[in-house]
Amino acid sequence: MPDSSFELAIVAGLLSFPVAVVVVALLVKGRHVAIAFVVGFFCLVPGYMVGADCFCSSEGAGNLCGLGAVFGTAPLGFAIGASGYAMLRRFLSRGTKGTTLRRSP
Repeated sequence: MPDSSFELAIVAGLLSFPVAVVVVALLVKGRHVAIAFVVGFFCLVPGYMVGADCFCSSEGAGNLCGLGAVFGTAPLGFAIGASGYAMLRRFLSRGTKGTTLRRSP
């Protein structure tokens, strides 16, 4: 992969982690914040694996090719997982407040 995408992935990854924390804090409350972070941490591994595969697959990859995965795509995986859970949770709980199921007589 070209060096420009390596640098872009690292910058995007480093910026995505605090953005994901803010998004989760704004969208969900209570125990769902912890659940969102657990989902995010489970998404770190696939993010790392994709990044390592992309950055370390070429013959010219140096010794530091794994840094793109550690600091770039793994935090992106966290951000996608945590934010995705928070948005899904918010979307699914949107129309359920204050509604009760009543049987008509």
